[in-house]
Amino acid sequence: MKTLTKRSRVAAWGVVACSLFVGGGDVWAQGPGEPQPAASPPASAQADAATQKAEKHYEAGIAFVKIDKWAEAREEFRQAYEGSAQLKYLAALIKAEIATGQNANAATHLRELLRRKPELDANTAAEAEKKFAELRAKVGEATITVNVEGAEVLVDGVVVGRSPLSDTVFVNAGRRVFQARRAGFVTGEQAVDVAPGSAPRVALGLMKDTGPGNEDGGGANKTLLYTGAAVAGGLALVGIGTFIGAVALYGPAEDKLDGKCESNCKEEFESLTSTQQALGYTSLFTGIGAGLVGGATLVYWMATKKSNDIEKGPRGGCVIMPGGGGVFVSGQF
Repeated sequence: MKTLTKRSRVAAWGVVACSLFVGGGDVWAQGPGEPQPAASPPASAQADAATQKAEKHYEAGIAFVKIDKWAEAREEFRQAYEGSAQLKYLAALIKAEIATGQNANAATHLRELLRRKPELDANTAAEAEKKFAELRAKVGEATITVNVEGAEVLVDGVVVGRSPLSDTVFVNAGRRVFQARRAGFVTGEQAVDVAPGSAPRVALGLMKDTGPGNEDGGGANKTLLYTGAAVAGGLALVGIGTFIGAVALYGPAEDKLDGKCESNCKEEFESLTSTQQALGYTSLFTGIGAGLVGGATLVYWMATKKSNDIEKGPRGGCVIMPGGGGVFVSGQF
C-alpha cells in the first residue's frame, strides 16, 4: 500500500472523525492517526436506494481525502448530503469546504449544523460554534432584499435562494455580484465590495420587461387600451354617420319648406327637421363621448408609459457595512 504523507493522514483522520462525531468525538481538532473505516449505514437505510447512493458518495469522498484530493472529496460529500441529510455527511462537507477555501459555503453549512444542535454532543457543539465564529470573521454576511417575490437570487452567478430570503447569505470577501431574476422582469444587479466580517445590505430592484414590440404599450394594460380605443372609434363612427344623416335631410326639409310637396308640407317639414335635430344631437353627443373615451385612453397610456420610463431611469441606494458604506446608482441614463 502506498504510504500516506503526514498531511494526508491527518486530513483523512479529520474527515473520518466527522462521521463519528455523533458519538462524542471532536469534529474540528482530531490528532493524527490511521483512518478508521466509515460506519455502515443502519439496516433500515440499506433498503433505501437514495441512502445507499449517498453512502457510496461518502465513501468515495473519503477515498479522495486519503489521496489529498479535497475538491473531488467536497463534490462527493455534497452529493452524499443532498441524497441523505445525515450529520456525518454534513460534517464531512464542512470539513472539505474549509480545506478548499470555500469559507462562505462552510459558514452556511455550519449554521445549518448548529441549528441541529440538540443532535450534537457538548464538545462537538462547542467546537462547531468556535469554528463558525472564526469563519464569520473571514466572510461577509449579506442581507439581500428584492422588490419582487419569487425571484431567483444569485451571488456570482450561483443561485442562493428565492425572494424573500429567510436568511442572510454568507459570501466570500472581495468584489461580489448580486443578482435577482424572474421571468417577465429585467434582471436586477449590483456589485459590492465585501469586507471580511462585514454585513452589507443589498437591495435589488426588478422592473417589468416590456420586451421588443411592447414599447408602444409601455406598462399599460393592453386590454384597457384596446377597449378604450374600440369604444372611442365606435362612438366616432356613430357620430360621423348621424352627422351625415342629418346633413342629408337638409335638402328634403328645405324642399318641404318651399312647398315642393303635394300635401301636408308643414307636417312633413316638421317631421324631417325633428329627425334632423335628433340625428344632429346624436352626432354631437357621440362625438363628445368619443372624444372623452379617446382622451381618457390616451391619458392612461401616457401615464403608464411615463411610469415605465421612470422605472427604467436611474435608481439609487446605499450599502452600509461596519466601518463605512457607499452609494450606488443603477438603471438607464
